[in-house]
Amino acid sequence: MPIAELVSRVQASFECVRDIYVYGETNAQTVEAAGQLRNVGDQHIAELTGGLTAR
Repeated sequence: MPIAELVSRVQASFECVRDIYVYGETNAQTVEAAGQLRNVGDQHIAELTGGLTAR
């Protein structure tokens, strides 16, 4: 999903205590997305490294 919609869509769909696994096209995108979720109170964020090309 587009990073600009991430926080609003997650808040509408998940409780703040659910485990959320985040990955992006790049590691930098993953870090940014996870940070946005943490900033709004999501507690259990796992960042998957390697981006979409990871094997």
